Amino acid sequence: VTGASSAIGIAICEALVRHGLAVCGLTTRAGKHELEDLSKKFEKENLKGRLQAFECDIKEEGHVQPIFNYIGDHYDGIDLLVNNSNIMSKGLILEDDNTPIMRDIMETNIIGMCIVTREASRLMMMRKESRKQLGHVINILSIVGHKFGVNSIRTKLTNGLYPESLHAATAITECMR
Repeated sequence: VTGASSAIGIAICEALVRHGLAVCGLTTRAGKHELEDLSKKFEKENLKGRLQAFECDIKEEGHVQPIFNYIGDHYDGIDLLVNNSNIMSKGLILEDDNTPIMRDIMETNIIGMCIVTREASRLMMMRKESRKQLGHVINILSIVGHKFGVNSIRTKLTNGLYPESLHAATAITECMR
Protein backbone atom coordinates (compact mmCIF):
# COMPACT_ATOMS: atom_id res chain seq x y z
CA VAL A 1 0.00 0.00 0.00
CA THR A 2 1.53 3.30 -1.06
CA GLY A 3 0.52 6.47 0.76
CA ALA A 4 -0.05 4.16 3.70
CA SER A 5 0.00 6.85 6.40
CA SER A 6 -2.77 8.98 4.85
CA ALA A 7 -6.29 8.57 6.23
CA ILE A 8 -7.32 6.33 3.33
CA GLY A 9 -4.00 4.46 3.43
CA ILE A 10 -4.33 3.69 7.14
CA ALA A 11 -7.90 2.45 6.66
CA ILE A 12 -6.78 0.20 3.78
CA CYS A 13 -3.84 -1.18 5.78
CA GLU A 14 -6.06 -1.86 8.77
CA ALA A 15 -8.72 -3.64 6.73
CA LEU A 16 -6.15 -5.81 4.97
CA VAL A 17 -4.36 -6.74 8.20
CA ARG A 18 -7.67 -7.55 9.90
CA HIS A 19 -8.41 -9.90 6.98
CA GLY A 20 -5.15 -11.76 7.60
CA LEU A 21 -2.85 -10.25 4.97
CA ALA A 22 0.81 -9.38 5.36
CA VAL A 23 0.87 -5.70 4.41
CA CYS A 24 3.87 -3.62 3.43
CA GLY A 25 3.01 0.05 3.91
CA LEU A 26 5.05 2.58 1.97
CA THR A 27 5.06 6.09 3.38
CA THR A 28 7.12 9.22 3.79
CA ARG A 29 9.57 9.64 6.63
CA ALA A 30 6.96 11.63 8.60
CA GLY A 31 4.37 8.85 8.28
CA LYS A 32 6.65 5.93 9.10
CA HIS A 33 6.32 6.38 12.88
CA GLU A 34 2.52 6.39 12.64
CA LEU A 35 2.59 3.13 10.67
CA GLU A 36 5.03 1.56 13.10
CA ASP A 37 2.69 2.47 15.97
CA LEU A 38 -0.23 0.93 14.07
CA SER A 39 1.83 -2.22 13.48
CA LYS A 40 2.53 -2.51 17.21
CA LYS A 41 -1.19 -2.08 17.93
CA PHE A 42 -1.98 -4.96 15.55
CA GLU A 43 0.66 -7.16 17.22
CA LYS A 44 -0.91 -6.50 20.65
CA GLU A 45 -4.30 -7.50 19.24
CA ASN A 46 -2.69 -10.76 18.08
CA LEU A 47 -4.12 -10.44 14.58
CA LYS A 48 -3.36 -13.02 11.92
CA GLY A 49 -2.23 -10.33 9.48
CA ARG A 50 0.68 -7.97 10.02
CA LEU A 51 1.89 -4.58 8.88
CA GLN A 52 5.45 -3.63 8.05
CA ALA A 53 6.28 0.06 7.49
CA PHE A 54 8.74 1.22 4.84
CA GLU A 55 9.96 4.76 4.31
CA CYS A 56 9.75 5.41 0.59
CA ASP A 57 9.57 8.25 -1.91
CA ILE A 58 7.81 6.38 -4.72
CA LYS A 59 9.16 8.64 -7.44
CA GLU A 60 12.71 7.52 -6.60
CA GLU A 61 13.67 4.12 -8.05
CA GLY A 62 16.47 3.98 -5.50
CA HIS A 63 13.85 3.92 -2.74
CA VAL A 64 11.35 1.62 -4.45
CA GLN A 65 13.53 -1.17 -5.81
CA PRO A 66 15.18 -2.21 -2.51
CA ILE A 67 11.76 -2.49 -0.87
CA PHE A 68 10.43 -4.70 -3.64
CA ASN A 69 13.64 -6.75 -3.58
CA TYR A 70 13.01 -7.27 0.16
CA ILE A 71 9.42 -8.29 -0.54
CA GLY A 72 10.59 -10.71 -3.24
CA ASP A 73 13.13 -12.24 -0.86
CA HIS A 74 10.69 -12.66 2.06
CA TYR A 75 7.35 -13.45 0.41
CA ASP A 76 6.09 -15.49 -2.52
CA GLY A 77 5.49 -12.42 -4.67
CA ILE A 78 2.69 -9.93 -4.30
CA ASP A 79 -1.04 -10.59 -4.51
CA LEU A 80 -2.27 -7.01 -4.29
CA LEU A 81 -0.86 -3.54 -4.90
CA VAL A 82 -2.82 -0.51 -3.74
CA ASN A 83 -1.45 2.70 -5.26
CA ASN A 84 -2.79 5.34 -2.90
CA SER A 85 0.07 7.82 -2.92
CA ASN A 86 -0.41 11.16 -4.62
CA ILE A 87 0.32 14.83 -4.10
CA MET A 88 -2.35 17.50 -4.22
CA SER A 89 -0.88 20.96 -4.41
CA LYS A 90 -1.81 24.15 -6.16
CA GLY A 91 1.26 24.04 -8.38
CA LEU A 92 -0.37 26.62 -10.63
CA ILE A 93 1.13 26.56 -14.09
CA LEU A 94 1.26 30.36 -14.42
CA GLU A 95 2.98 31.03 -11.08
CA ASP A 96 6.63 32.01 -10.92
CA ASP A 97 9.23 29.59 -9.57
CA ASN A 98 6.83 26.66 -9.54
CA THR A 99 8.90 24.08 -11.40
CA PRO A 100 9.82 22.05 -8.27
CA ILE A 101 6.15 21.80 -7.23
CA MET A 102 5.05 20.85 -10.76
CA ARG A 103 7.76 18.17 -11.01
CA ASP A 104 6.88 16.75 -7.59
CA ILE A 105 3.18 16.42 -8.50
CA MET A 106 3.79 14.83 -11.90
CA GLU A 107 6.65 12.58 -10.79
CA THR A 108 4.76 11.28 -7.74
CA ASN A 109 1.28 10.97 -9.23
CA ILE A 110 2.37 9.48 -12.56
CA ILE A 111 5.98 8.26 -12.62
CA GLY A 112 5.90 7.02 -9.00
CA MET A 113 2.70 5.09 -9.60
CA CYS A 114 4.28 3.52 -12.70
CA ILE A 115 7.53 2.58 -10.94
CA VAL A 116 5.69 0.89 -8.06
CA THR A 117 3.32 -0.88 -10.45
CA ARG A 118 6.21 -2.16 -12.56
CA GLU A 119 8.04 -3.55 -9.53
CA ALA A 120 4.89 -5.12 -8.04
CA SER A 121 3.91 -6.66 -11.40
CA ARG A 122 7.38 -8.17 -11.73
CA LEU A 123 6.89 -9.90 -8.38
CA MET A 124 3.37 -11.00 -9.33
CA MET A 125 4.77 -12.72 -12.42
CA MET A 126 7.58 -14.42 -10.48
CA ARG A 127 5.15 -16.32 -8.24
CA LYS A 128 4.43 -19.99 -8.47
CA GLU A 129 2.68 -20.94 -11.70
CA SER A 130 -0.66 -21.56 -9.99
CA ARG A 131 -0.73 -17.99 -8.61
CA LYS A 132 0.64 -15.95 -11.54
CA GLN A 133 -2.80 -14.84 -12.72
CA LEU A 134 -4.10 -13.80 -9.31
CA GLY A 135 -2.42 -10.44 -8.83
CA HIS A 136 -4.40 -7.20 -8.62
CA VAL A 137 -3.43 -3.54 -8.93
CA ILE A 138 -5.79 -0.97 -7.47
CA ASN A 139 -5.10 2.68 -8.21
CA ILE A 140 -6.85 5.05 -5.80
CA LEU A 141 -7.55 8.13 -7.91
CA SER A 142 -10.07 10.95 -7.79
CA ILE A 143 -13.12 12.07 -9.70
CA VAL A 144 -10.92 14.83 -11.12
CA GLY A 145 -9.10 12.11 -13.01
CA HIS A 146 -12.30 11.47 -14.96
CA LYS A 147 -14.12 14.78 -15.06
CA PHE A 148 -12.74 18.29 -15.27
CA GLY A 149 -14.50 21.27 -13.75
CA VAL A 150 -15.97 19.48 -10.74
CA ASN A 151 -17.44 22.22 -8.58
CA SER A 152 -15.42 21.89 -5.40
CA ILE A 153 -12.80 24.15 -3.88
CA ARG A 154 -10.40 21.18 -3.80
CA THR A 155 -10.91 20.12 -7.39
CA LYS A 156 -11.21 23.29 -9.43
CA LEU A 157 -9.02 23.53 -12.50
CA THR A 158 -7.08 26.30 -10.75
CA ASN A 159 -5.48 23.62 -8.58
CA GLY A 160 -2.81 23.28 -11.22
CA LEU A 161 -1.47 19.90 -12.17
CA TYR A 162 -3.35 17.69 -9.72
CA PRO A 163 -6.34 17.09 -12.05
CA GLU A 164 -4.03 16.69 -15.04
CA SER A 165 -1.82 14.18 -13.21
CA LEU A 166 -4.81 12.09 -12.14
CA HIS A 167 -6.28 12.24 -15.63
CA ALA A 168 -2.99 10.76 -16.87
CA ALA A 169 -3.04 8.18 -14.06
CA THR A 170 -6.57 7.20 -15.09
CA ALA A 171 -5.43 6.76 -18.69
CA ILE A 172 -2.46 4.64 -17.53
CA THR A 173 -4.82 2.52 -15.41
CA GLU A 174 -7.09 1.88 -18.39
CA CYS A 175 -4.14 1.02 -20.65
CA MET A 176 -2.79 -1.45 -18.06
CA ARG A 177 -6.21 -3.07 -17.77
